[in-house]
Amino acid sequence: MPFSWNGTFNKSQFDRFIAFARSQIGLIDARIAHLEAEKLRIGVPVFKYGSDGLLQGYSADPPNSYIAKLLVAYEVQGGDPFLDLTLRTRNDPVYKLRGDQGAMPQLMSNGEVIGAPGLADAASAQLMRLAREWLEATLDARMGNLERKIRRVLDYYDQLDEEGKLLGYIKMSPETAGSLEFVAKGIEDLFSDGTYRPISNDNKGDPGAMLTYAPFSAYDTGPDSPGEVADSFRRQDNGAKRKGEA
Repeated sequence: MPFSWNGTFNKSQFDRFIAFARSQIGLIDARIAHLEAEKLRIGVPVFKYGSDGLLQGYSADPPNSYIAKLLVAYEVQGGDPFLDLTLRTRNDPVYKLRGDQGAMPQLMSNGEVIGAPGLADAASAQLMRLAREWLEATLDARMGNLERKIRRVLDYYDQLDEEGKLLGYIKMSPETAGSLEFVAKGIEDLFSDGTYRPISNDNKGDPGAMLTYAPFSAYDTGPDSPGEVADSFRRQDNGAKRKGEA
């Protein structure tokens, strides 16, 4: 794959990459518009929580979206999305509520009490397995398949949302952390730092990156050692050198 290198490269390689990346910036707005349209098409479940963190109801946004139809089908088949599905988007995670000096955390943000090891529920668990065993195939066929579809749609929605946010940052100004130009400036600063040897400015002399992985030198040749040449292929403070090069 093109530009598949990571932390070791020269300026010829980076110049090719950044030229390509900048050529794609003009396509970002259209891509974001497509992502937003796709999010509207598939929709997202919205669960309403009370101040105590307990569920109070749910809806699908938009109401005519694909996930809205899946939730209706789930109910028709006998399930209750409100009680049976614990769905959350990436933007609405469940987390531990902070404790205090006198007690460890006891609640999750959704109101659930944090349990302790050792449920001691063998008797009721065995009876519940017997009560449910003859229904396993029915539950999987009627609601299990739908639940998997709903969760896949929710994962897809999160992916669309994350890509849209990333693209929004990429096109911002060089002063915005995470933008393409912000990252490019950071790499250009490393090129000008001779003590950082993994990348170097080859001055367009090594477009094929033949010297990129040459070993670091134990000592440098250059202006401070006139007449001395490199006795091996190496990377040093003033860039990569070929054997016999001053």
